[in-house]
Amino acid sequence: TETKSGVLTFADINLDLPENRHFTKDFSVSFSSMVVVARKDKATVKWENCDRVWEFAHNEPALTDYVDKQIRTYLGMLKKS
Repeated sequence: TETKSGVLTFADINLDLPENRHFTKDFSVSFSSMVVVARKDKATVKWENCDRVWEFAHNEPALTDYVDKQIRTYLGMLKKS
């Protein structure tokens, strides 16, 4: 799978820590969010703040579908490049 190969990674980042505060500016976040980032050779190619996660927070099937679609879109983008 993508996580075992390292193509896909998950990071839970505490924005309150001084060393992580740059993420608030880098990815336009000010509260708990899900951000999908496409990186190639350590450079950010494209990113998206997936703010609809809160819309689906109490609907697990819809949330799962939304998250899966967002991640698959970015994985597809990397495979094409």
